[in-house]
Amino acid sequence: MEECEQYFIDEATKLRKQHRLTQKQFGLILDVSGSFVGNVENKQSSAKYNLKHIVLLIKYFKLSPSYFFE
Repeated sequence: MEECEQYFIDEATKLRKQHRLTQKQFGLILDVSGSFVGNVENKQSSAKYNLKHIVLLIKYFKLSPSYFFE
């Protein structure tokens, strides 16, 4: 996995945990299943978030794009 992909996953996971959201709740925001979120967070899996997911998080949590794109 690319370093930037892991960075997005780590930041999204921190965001989920900071807001005390379950993987299922986080999946609803991203229009994916909770099991997909679990797969993304599992370092053994090749699943990852894409740009659409990152944009949905930025909009939902009203973040600056710099949250993910420093």
